[in-house]
Amino acid sequence: MSLRERVASLWPALDNHRRRRAEVRAREDLAYLPDGHAKHRLDLYLPRGDGPFPLVVFLHGGLWNTQDRKLLRFLTGLYANVGVALACAGFAVAIPSFRQDAPAHTEQDVLAAIAWLRAQSRAHELDAESLTLVGHSAGGALAHTLADDLERRAGVVRAVASLNAVYDLPRLVEASPPSFQAKAARYFVDAAAMEPFSPEHRARAASVPALLVTSTGDDAALQAQHAQYLRTAQAAGARCASLSVADVGHMGLVIEFGRTRDRVTGALTRFFAARCVDAALSEGADVVALLAAVMKPKDRKSTRLNSSHSSVSRMPSSA
Repeated sequence: MSLRERVASLWPALDNHRRRRAEVRAREDLAYLPDGHAKHRLDLYLPRGDGPFPLVVFLHGGLWNTQDRKLLRFLTGLYANVGVALACAGFAVAIPSFRQDAPAHTEQDVLAAIAWLRAQSRAHELDAESLTLVGHSAGGALAHTLADDLERRAGVVRAVASLNAVYDLPRLVEASPPSFQAKAARYFVDAAAMEPFSPEHRARAASVPALLVTSTGDDAALQAQHAQYLRTAQAAGARCASLSVADVGHMGLVIEFGRTRDRVTGALTRFFAARCVDAALSEGADVVALLAAVMKPKDRKSTRLNSSHSSVSRMPSSA
């Protein structure tokens, strides 16, 4: 291992965030609600060049009562590294903070952030009609929940991607130690309140296309939930693809974004681009121009997955 690799392993932000930070445009601490609340702000990362750019909204995790969009950013790069990596691949990325004191507040805040982004799409060069939700851990469960809800309300979400997500909250909490159960209890009233936030209990054929990403170093219970939800969703007729990334843990998967040997960003951008093409075909858009905008040749080369480290289960061709 080179000296640079050793330093990057101890200080990921040097590799996954700062290395390519100057290649994108960052607009940070934007208020999406005018109440001055610290949790009602977001960071926006844009590619260089002219927009509008397809929009990705990234939802962080945090056991439903901790974390923020700037968690230990100086050291870990989180979650700015996600914004930088995907912006380098041609996407606009919004990373909101949101309250984690009650399910209704969490939903209200994320929906408010999305509404603000749609209202401000021209000012910030966003193609808000090409919206993808991405979430990590508890944020993955939230992304699935809101993707389906938003689809029913307005049809604005093209796809959802979840990273080491929680798919069955009641089962996870039931099998967890008392400390974890206490944290969940501070947010949810009981198991019945957890089910609406559990993709395992919501899978249906009409769900938006989904990419489910897991890592071999994640908790065994979450890996099992990933496999079970994939079976449940596909049995229900939902359009799902699965990706497994080797040798990284629960947080390591999201720290992976933007690293020199990043094995996640390429898979996500190809998935996003395919969903944009689906939308373009249904709406009669210029597919060639759209592909050129979201998948530049240099991006395809720089984000190609290493097949020796990752495995992919493809979405059915009818997707």
